[in-house]
Amino acid sequence: MTAHAIHECEYHGWAKDRADSHARDHAVEVAWQHPPAGLSRDAAVAEVREVLDSIGDSCPECPPG
Repeated sequence: MTAHAIHECEYHGWAKDRADSHARDHAVEVAWQHPPAGLSRDAAVAEVREVLDSIGDSCPECPPG
């Protein structure tokens, strides 16, 4: 699924939140409409939200600022 809700740190490869509410909404919508085999719609949405909520907006290896 590509919703562009996260992107990769160009230096270290860590996933970073794009802070784009439309992309997050799109990711949830895709999970609802096309849940992976074996998952209910609600479970797929919960998994996507859990992953997105666990990703910060900064790379832990990059210096602040």
